[in-house]
Formats: sequence, C-alpha cells, structure tokens
Amino acid sequence: MVLRRVRTGFFLSSLITACVLSPAIVGAQSGLFGFLTSNSSVSCKPRDRACILDAALDITIKNFESREVPENTRPHAERGGKLLALVPESDQPAVRERWQKAGADEQFLADLTEYQMQAAPTDWITVDVVTTALETQSSPNGTKLSDFLDFAFKALLENDPDGALELFDQHVETIWYKSYSTMAVIFDWMANNHMDAIESYAGEYKLPKSTFYDPRDGLSQAAATLCGRGDTEDGERLLTILERDKQKWQPDRDMQAMDWSRMTTGILACRGEAAALALVDPVLQQMQADLKRAEAIKVDSEREFVMGVIRSRVAESMIQPITLHMMEDNRRDEAMKVFVRLPVQQSTMTLGDVAKGPTAMQFPEQSFNEFLDLHRNDGFYSSDPAKSLTWYVETHDPHASGNLDYEMDAVEIAGKIWQSDISRRAAEKILKTLAEKAEKQPDLHRDDLDLARLQLAGFGKRLQGCDVTDDFLNTILARIPGYKYGEQRSNVLIDYIRYLDTPAATSKTGICLLQ
Repeated sequence: MVLRRVRTGFFLSSLITACVLSPAIVGAQSGLFGFLTSNSSVSCKPRDRACILDAALDITIKNFESREVPENTRPHAERGGKLLALVPESDQPAVRERWQKAGADEQFLADLTEYQMQAAPTDWITVDVVTTALETQSSPNGTKLSDFLDFAFKALLENDPDGALELFDQHVETIWYKSYSTMAVIFDWMANNHMDAIESYAGEYKLPKSTFYDPRDGLSQAAATLCGRGDTEDGERLLTILERDKQKWQPDRDMQAMDWSRMTTGILACRGEAAALALVDPVLQQMQADLKRAEAIKVDSEREFVMGVIRSRVAESMIQPITLHMMEDNRRDEAMKVFVRLPVQQSTMTLGDVAKGPTAMQFPEQSFNEFLDLHRNDGFYSSDPAKSLTWYVETHDPHASGNLDYEMDAVEIAGKIWQSDISRRAAEKILKTLAEKAEKQPDLHRDDLDLARLQLAGFGKRLQGCDVTDDFLNTILARIPGYKYGEQRSNVLIDYIRYLDTPAATSKTGICLLQ
C-alpha cells in the first residue's frame, strides 16, 4: 500500500555521496550533513554500515525536527525505533540523547522503545522473562503490558513453542483479561500449527468471546485453509471444536447468530456449498430471536447499534462468503438470491424484515453491484500465499483506475514462499510495475521501487545465497537524494542496512533474481 506522504520541507541535493563518518555512530552531531559546513567529508562506500547508519540517524532526527504537524510524532517514532534496533547496544543511550535534544518528550521516547522492541532481535525473549512480566503485570522495558505480550508470544511461538504453550496454559486468564490481542496471536498460531493444543484448550475452556476478538473467525478460516489444500481431516477437527463449543451455549446467550455464522467459511470449504446453505435458514431464524432480545435495550442509540452489529456480522460471516463462492462460478442469479436474504451493503439499501425478502431493500441490483465491486480484490487476501500471488500475477491490473497498490504487500507475501515459481513471477511483475509507476509518478513511487529491490534481494541473499553487487547498491544510494521526502530516505536506508545485515545462505541455489 502507498502511505500518505508527509512533506517535510527538508530537501538535500546530495545525501549519501558526501557523508561525514564520525568516530562513533552516535558521537557526532554533524554526521551526514557535515559536508554542508566541513571540508573533511568522505563518501559512504556501499557496504560501510557505520556511515550509512549515521546518515539514516541524521536524516530521521532532522526530519522529526522539521515536521510540519508537531503533534504527529508516531510515524517518526516508528522510523526512529526501527533504526535504534540497528544501533549497537552500547551506543543506544547516546542516540536517545540526540532524540531528546531534538525535542522528543517522554511519550515519544516510550513509542521509540515500543517500535525498537518490535524490530529488534528476539533472542532475549524467554519463558522466564515473560513469566515475570505476567506475574508482575508490567513489561521489562516500560512498554504497555499488552504490547509486550503480543510481541513476546510471537517470538516465543517461533523460538520456543512448547514453552509458549505451557506459559499460556498457566496464565490463560491473566492473558485474556490483560491482553485479548495476545489471545488472537496464540489462537491463530495453534489453529495453523498445533491442532492438539487447541483441542486441549477447547476441551477445558469455553472459547473466549470479546467485542474486539473472537477466535471463531480464525478457527473457521484456518479450517478453510486446511481443506483448501487437501488436509480435510485437520479442517474437520477445527470445525468439530466450533460445533462442540456451540453445544455449550446457554439458551439465553446473547448474539448467538453472530458466532454461529462465523462457521460458514470453514463449512463451505470443508463440507461444500450445500452444507453452507443449510446454515442460512436456522442462523437467520436465530438472528431474529437475537434482534428481538436486543429490542429490550432501553437506550435508543445503543439498541440501534447492537441490532446493526448483529445484522452486519451475520451478513459478513455467512451471506457474503456464500454469495462470493457462487459468483466464482458466474452464477449471478443464484448469488443474488442469497445476497438479498440479508443485504447489508453500502448505503443504497434499507434493511427491513428479512421475511420480506428483496422488497425490504431499495435498489437491490445497485447494492449487489456495489458489493461485488467492494470484494473484487478479495483474491489477494487469501490465507494461502500461493493463491494471493496467483491473483496478483494473473488477475490484478495495477494500472486500472481505482485499483489499489498491492506491490509492497506482494513483496512480503513472496518472501514466505520465495523459491516457488509463482513467487518468482510475482517478483518480476512487482519490479516491472513499480518501475513503470516510478517513471510516471517519481515522487510517490521511486522509493517503493528501491524498497522492493532491497527486500527481494534480501530474500535471495538469505534463502539462495545471492548477494548483489556493489554497483546495485551504489545505484540505490545514488537515487536516495532524489526522493522528495525525508521519510522516504529513512525507510530506504533502514531496509538498506537490513540488507547488509542479512546473513547469506551457505550455498548458492537457483537463479538469482537480482545481482
């Protein structure tokens, strides 16, 4: 996605090619800009990490000082935190001092720490560290406990999954009440990586329910992903968990139709269209009962909100997946009949009694077309990376009016399945598309092209042993002064340093995309 550009008014005609290399990265204040006042400047060589890091720090801090909207500091903290994670630990206090001298307050420094934590290596995250945080209900680095737990469990699940799951089992109630988002992290991981663990949890506890997160969505989607790639046995195991959970519901449970409808995606993929259609009547009947119960809410605004949420959630979870499934087979008439059962779509329709069918909606055809247009790019958001990239390569027209920019998201997805044929084809399309966009709108897309080059080169280096040449790196360094905004320079230099830090595979395999 293309981020909104914030003009800083800070433009350099020469950036990297004249870089003062201070004795220590954080020791000098002149840094990259020393050539403006000093004759003793040297050029950054393409693999001179210290010089380039010094340049990136100078640019990022000066960009913060010259910001046009003083209150808008989070984006600056994000870039600063990513850079701080690249600074040697012994030099980090001095870098923080530079931020303070530039006007950073306590909140900014806290945000800086948060983003640094997200970008830094995770080897310091251990079961003991997280246990202490849970028992004391405070993070070890001063960030919000919920933010730390999200970050920490992602790291533990990757580096020590058994320890993470044991910790989760011991502190499940604390995690639920203190950080529901961490529950999402853990449930999504279990659903895709550890079926026994999630069955064990579901056998002992009810599935958690929150206004902000409900694991039923993730479980249903995980079931669909498993069945979509032929693993119907595990997909059915997840659906069984959902069905057993439903059996535990009390008759007076609020908003049952919402949670029931969440099973549709998994049922559609694992058991077929007929099984999904069999849900429609009973779920809509339950929805009417839920709406009747909601009518007892005395505050008008609250009652209308709750009833609207019930309708829209059932439509999004049940009606819309079935409708889109039929449209994949070009069965428009059948899809339309399903859609009008609960057509929560845009502002061109009016909801009424479901029993009235299409007559309860104004302009049904227009609403249906709006619905299809809204979901025309859904193929990119498949949980299967290969399907996402196939849609990007074979269906997406990057130059069509109104289409979104998917290139940078596609880069990230390509890295997940780097040595596949579809990843290679996607990478080639990404580079071609961004080169064309950079030619037409250089202020918006020239940095995106260089970010994509660096990130794709990083995948090749780490997974294939393909290191790019100094000429490749020099080309990027030479382009950076031409970026319009300071934030663009910071972002590219961050990825440039990350590329330098990327370890190369011990043996070279396959054909290198970039050299």
